[in-house]
Amino acid sequence: MDYSTLTPDGTLLLGKHYTPGRAGHRIEYIVLHHNAGNLSGRDCWNVWQTRQASAHYQIDAAGAVWRLVNDQDTAWHAGNLAANQRSIGIEHADIASNPWAISDQTLDSGARLVAALCRRYQLGRPEWGRNVFPHNHFSATACPASIAGSQNAAYMARAQQYYDNNLGGIDMPAKTDPVNLPNGGQTVTVEYMLQALMNQNTSVIAKIDALGKRLGPINEKMPYDYLPAILNNLNSLFAVVGKIDGQGISDDQLAKLADSLKTGLGEQVAAELAKRLAD
Repeated sequence: MDYSTLTPDGTLLLGKHYTPGRAGHRIEYIVLHHNAGNLSGRDCWNVWQTRQASAHYQIDAAGAVWRLVNDQDTAWHAGNLAANQRSIGIEHADIASNPWAISDQTLDSGARLVAALCRRYQLGRPEWGRNVFPHNHFSATACPASIAGSQNAAYMARAQQYYDNNLGGIDMPAKTDPVNLPNGGQTVTVEYMLQALMNQNTSVIAKIDALGKRLGPINEKMPYDYLPAILNNLNSLFAVVGKIDGQGISDDQLAKLADSLKTGLGEQVAAELAKRLAD
C-alpha cells in the first residue's frame, strides 16, 4: 500500500450496505475491528453482500490492505449511527482463535494505516480512547479482541512511531526545501520565497498566512502549517496572485487555489485545503 496517498493494495468497493456521504460530518476518529476469522478482502466483500455491515478497510493475514468503502462514505461497522458517520472502520484478519491473535504483518499494516489516516484527516497523534477506539466502545461486543487486549500496546506503539516518523502519512516540505521558480528555473528555499512574497505584497501574503494559521500545524515539529506546501506550488500561487493587482485574496480565490493544488501537491493536501476552507 502507498500510505502517502492512501492507495490500497486492492479495491473491492461494495455496492450496498453502506451510506453514501457522511451527512455533513467530518472524520473524527478510527474504529478497529477483528474478523473473528482469517478473511481476505474478497471474503469480506462476499460476507457483506448478505450481511448488513461493512468497513472501509480490510487487512489480511499477509498485511495487504483492501478498500471496500470509500473514506468519504459511511460504512456500517460500529453499530452506532453517530459513530459510523464520524469514523473510519478497519477490519483485521485473525490467524488464531484460542486466544484470538493477528499476525505481525497485519498489526504492522494496521498501525501504519492508522498513522496515515491520522495525518490525512488531521486527527493528531494516534491515541487509544481519543482518536482510535475499539468496536466495543460503541457496541456490546468482544470485538476487536486482541487488538484491544494482548496486542494493543504493540499496535498503538507502532502507530505512534509511524506517525512520529511521518512514515504513514503526508510529507510536507519544510522551510529549507528547494523551490523552482516558474520564471527561469532559479531555485530558492521556501523561506526565501516567503520573504520575497512578503516584500512584494504585504496584503497578499497576510491573507495566505492567515489561511496557513487557519489550517493548523502539520505536526508538533513543523509550525509552518500548510504555508510551505502552498508556496512550493508557485505556478498555482502566482496564477492567483498575478490576477489581483495588489488586492487581498478573496475567499473564492482561495478556494480556486485549493482546487489548483490537486496536481502540484497531491490529492491529500487539496482535499484537506478544500475541507478546511469549507468549515
